[in-house]
Amino acid sequence: MTILSKLLSVGDTPLVHIGKVISVPDDLDNGSGFKIKIVGVDEGKSDKDLPPTYPLTTRLIHIYPKVGEYVYVMFYKMLDVNSLNNNGDKRYFFGPIISSFGSFKYSDIDDAEPNSPLEIPIVKNSKKLPDVGVYPKRDEVSIQGRNNSDIIFKNQEVLIRAGKFVQENPLKFNNKDTAYMQLRYGNPKLKDVKKLVTTTETKRIEPKGFITAQITYSDRSYVIIAKDRNGVEKENINNLTTPLNNREEVISTIKKEVLRLHGITGKDGYSQYEFKNENKIKELEGFQVFNSVEKKKVTKEVIVKEAVFEDSEGSAANIVANKINLISHGNKLGVTLLNPESTITPDDQIKINSDASPVPYGDKLVEFLDMVRLYMSTHVHGYPNDVPDPYPLLKKILNYDLQSLLNQNVRTG
Repeated sequence: MTILSKLLSVGDTPLVHIGKVISVPDDLDNGSGFKIKIVGVDEGKSDKDLPPTYPLTTRLIHIYPKVGEYVYVMFYKMLDVNSLNNNGDKRYFFGPIISSFGSFKYSDIDDAEPNSPLEIPIVKNSKKLPDVGVYPKRDEVSIQGRNNSDIIFKNQEVLIRAGKFVQENPLKFNNKDTAYMQLRYGNPKLKDVKKLVTTTETKRIEPKGFITAQITYSDRSYVIIAKDRNGVEKENINNLTTPLNNREEVISTIKKEVLRLHGITGKDGYSQYEFKNENKIKELEGFQVFNSVEKKKVTKEVIVKEAVFEDSEGSAANIVANKINLISHGNKLGVTLLNPESTITPDDQIKINSDASPVPYGDKLVEFLDMVRLYMSTHVHGYPNDVPDPYPLLKKILNYDLQSLLNQNVRTG
């Protein structure tokens, strides 16, 4: 018995069955109903012989399954399997069964996990969790659309969204261009909030001494010596003498050797010695090496300003999208706003986006008009046809970029 043939039952009497949608009627008012094949009941029965099955949901909520999806099926009366096979009872369904994130567009559970312990079939690869923000939280009420849209009822807030996830990836939050309307009640206020903040503090360790280098010109070699802070050469430090071909090789090798010693932790800890150009070697001027630091995580309680919503009066409506259009039925754009199929057709949407009037930035418009008013009320002419004074203000007005007053992404018509 596969998972799809499992029945919810009381004792041996089936109460709820799982069925596959075979056909969807064009008109639910003509009484034809859906054709749904019940797993474990309708085997061997042709599609045309299936009795009609009607939605158990109210007409106030429009949710219908697609062909190939699965639903729960119930009967008007509790009859035995033989009576069901003989179409002896009226059938009702509710569904579709959508058991995983990302299956809202279409959920065919023929390939469901065969060993799932749940009664509801689990679609394969459904265990991967979606990004935060794609779907509602556990304590929120929502209506999920078939493809990339939803309505979420939050605490004193309603969120209507389209494009909430990345195209073709229903688990990836779209943080680029989601269109949404947010209706919120309650005023946000800044409050002092105590928080525990963990930071990494870095403290420089005082070096125990220094490493110095000497060059012996006779045999083109070098010597590296470690000394304590008083300049006394330390015991157990091997002086290194290596003959090289030229001075350039000597300098290069000194740098490499100092860096190597600096990274070694020996008896005295070379990494706690810094390089000191005691012998005034020109090529090593500014070659300071000391990276020994102590790092530790410190958790402190700090007070930060945080915006919080209070259960107080006040409301806000936020509309967010790449293009925001405020269009009235009496518009002069020549567009149809009540198309029976798509409300606003794609062609009309393009026309609205390009031909509707941009809305001005109110504060910038007032700033410009204030300059004009100031000029009109204060300028004077020394004599007829003289340049007005103050002329710089007039020049600023004449050179003002009027297009900068307009918001090209918010339009009206």
